[in-house]
Amino acid sequence: MKNYRIVFMGTPDFAVPALHSLHAAGHEIALAVTQPDRPKGRGRKVEAPPVKVAAAALGVPVVQPATLRDEAALQTLKNAEADFFIVVAFGHLLRESVLNMPRLGCINVHASLLPKYRGPAPIHWAVINDEKETGVTTMLIDKGLDTGDILMHLFSRPPFLAQKRTPASRETGVRIGMVAGAGFEPATSGL
Repeated sequence: MKNYRIVFMGTPDFAVPALHSLHAAGHEIALAVTQPDRPKGRGRKVEAPPVKVAAAALGVPVVQPATLRDEAALQTLKNAEADFFIVVAFGHLLRESVLNMPRLGCINVHASLLPKYRGPAPIHWAVINDEKETGVTTMLIDKGLDTGDILMHLFSRPPFLAQKRTPASRETGVRIGMVAGAGFEPATSGL
């Protein structure tokens, strides 16, 4: 399998398995792009996003632009000379100028079986709507919101979706985000 030069864009815990999988597969992660450190919890202590922590542990350079409209951030992305931008729960829509930067395109790993639950909070909506099956979609990114061509679906029946739930267990399921463990390795191993 050919190894590619990748810019990885992601922020929460949900994105970390994909970053690890791409790295373990031998792809060159040229850069990780994530949200800025922010105050968290009751004490409002500033914390780094999980992708920043994971990327640093892998020795991957990290940038944290407040916006992708910043010229310095755009130049950093261009300078990475990536084959692909891989996006997993990044938190920013990519403008056309950013979508056109990588040599081979941009790929999104989305936490639902698209076209269902486009946009933010797909895990939450799967739980709220009492879905018995969910999964992850790997897709090409275009100008729309989660509207690009679907490359593959990875189906899952996480335990918290398959059992009778009370409001308390539903809330726990959302927090745990079991869908994140639904199998990123297959979703990223086709590169």
